[in-house]
Amino acid sequence: MVNLMVVEDEPAILLGVVQLIKNLDLPITVVASCTNGAMALKRLEDVSVDLVITDIRMPVMNGLKLIEEAKKQYPDIEFIVLSGYSEFEYARTALRFGVGDYILKPPKQEETYSVLKKLCEKIEEQKKKRDYQIIESIIFSENYDAGMDIMERFKDKYCYLLFACAGPYSAWAESLIRPDGAIWDREHIEKQLGSKLGGHCTYYVFDAKLGNEKLIFLASEEEAIIPVKQLVNQLARYERLLDLPISIVLSERFSDIKEARSVYRKLRLSMGNSVIIGKSHMVMLDDKNTIENYIAIDNNERSNIQKFIEKDDFKSLVQVFNQLCQRWKKEKTSQANCEFSVKYLISEIYRNYNELKKEYSIEELLGRVEEVIGTSVSFEQFNLGIVEIIEDINRKVRGIKSNLKIDDVVELFYELITNNYAQDISIEQFAGQFGYNPTYVANMFTAIKKISPNKLVIQFRMNKAKELLKESDYLLKDIAAMIGYNDVSYFSRIFKEVTGESPKQFREKEAP
Repeated sequence: MVNLMVVEDEPAILLGVVQLIKNLDLPITVVASCTNGAMALKRLEDVSVDLVITDIRMPVMNGLKLIEEAKKQYPDIEFIVLSGYSEFEYARTALRFGVGDYILKPPKQEETYSVLKKLCEKIEEQKKKRDYQIIESIIFSENYDAGMDIMERFKDKYCYLLFACAGPYSAWAESLIRPDGAIWDREHIEKQLGSKLGGHCTYYVFDAKLGNEKLIFLASEEEAIIPVKQLVNQLARYERLLDLPISIVLSERFSDIKEARSVYRKLRLSMGNSVIIGKSHMVMLDDKNTIENYIAIDNNERSNIQKFIEKDDFKSLVQVFNQLCQRWKKEKTSQANCEFSVKYLISEIYRNYNELKKEYSIEELLGRVEEVIGTSVSFEQFNLGIVEIIEDINRKVRGIKSNLKIDDVVELFYELITNNYAQDISIEQFAGQFGYNPTYVANMFTAIKKISPNKLVIQFRMNKAKELLKESDYLLKDIAAMIGYNDVSYFSRIFKEVTGESPKQFREKEAP
């Protein structure tokens, strides 16, 4: 609504102009009428005015002086000059002061409507631009200094924030998806929404953190949810227009614009937890339902993953991952949990292959995972992208192993025993990875390390057994199992051969 002041020294003309304006079908409220420029200037101190229609020749202070003085204090106010034919030169002078237009006396309805309509549209556009900048500042910069007026105007309205993401959501500082700029343009979206939502609500479209994100502020004077539904329906159309899944998170209703900043933060968090790869969806923001990220791989699947990694069976590893993807897609597992799970899988592979550390860091590998997720607009694309990473690791591992010298192989076998002495270690399987004969590897190991692989395993196991016997109350059978022996009698015999006493004698001797 545009607030209008009329300034005219002749009461009959003043009354006629006011009445004429009230009869026009325009969003105008006449908030004040004055009979000279000085009175009008004083009245501007108390009344919020967007547009002034003023006569030129008036006592005390004429219209030109009023315009000049008012522009200094209220630069955003628009002016229309009301002039007769004899005052046309004055009107032209007024135009140099930045006056928006003029109306000839006596004012005619058609001309008055045309001039006012043009100025009203300009004022409303300027208001919307100012409001946009203020709300943007509140949401993204938490700056409330210029927002007191807008807070007052919106306090009785029903406000919502809607956060939309085209394609995969990224929690990092870069978006790898670039929606069509002509379609996903902020002003284009505003125009599309305006043609559907009409004038019964106020809305602003903001470019959010990344290029594939938009934030929409909606304020309605009615409690009804219809404008919100219309907004959601219009945004859902962009799935077809962009050929990308559209994810939407809608806030609960709020009336204090100062809340918009914290609401936006919650929307981002909710979006990160709820986006589903390759699928459009909408969720309502609800503080009661906070979703925590988790590894969407059960214990049996983890056991198989570990088994295939230890066996260098990348073919079976890929099959397990393909099965995981089928389950995740069926269960609509969130993008965040898919990412969390894949990073676990890649980290496990990396952890078990020390030779990979010379080729690339874990951060590089996880960065590739993020890139795949950030560019995947379908689950199939995501699946293929991660499989390519796994197969690339496999190629890298095989390439490294095929070029290793025997000294390097011995060192890797020593590390394997050091970290896994409680497990069954197959020198045949290990040597085969590098194309060496297991007997040759065992002999070279003994020559380089001055101890055979079997004796090294026993040494590590017995040292651990001594530690457990001294510092714990575990039963002998439990200690035996912990260090790799299923038969407690066999453990006791080996222990005595190495130490010269039984486990029981050792424990009694070492007891405080």
